[in-house]
Amino acid sequence: MASQIPGGAIHDTAVTSQIPNCTNPPLLPIKIDGNLEFKIAQVLNLKLDKQRKDPLLYYVHLVGYEGTAEEFLWLAAVDL
Repeated sequence: MASQIPGGAIHDTAVTSQIPNCTNPPLLPIKIDGNLEFKIAQVLNLKLDKQRKDPLLYYVHLVGYEGTAEEFLWLAAVDL
C-alpha cells in the first residue's frame, strides 16, 4: 500500500540488492506448456540408479537458489 508524501510516495517494496546482508529470494519457476521450468546453471554429475524406473539422474545447480536446500539437486533425465 502506498502512502502519499510531499514530492513522492512510500511503497512497501525494496530493491534487495541495495540492502546490506540481504539475499534475493529464489527465482520462481516459469510455466511452459503446463510444466514448471527452472533454470539450471550447470550439470555437475550424473549417475545410474537401477532401482528407479528412470535410472539416469543428473546432479544440477539451480540458478537463484544459492544458499538453500534446493541449490543442488539430483533430477531424473526425463524431467529435464
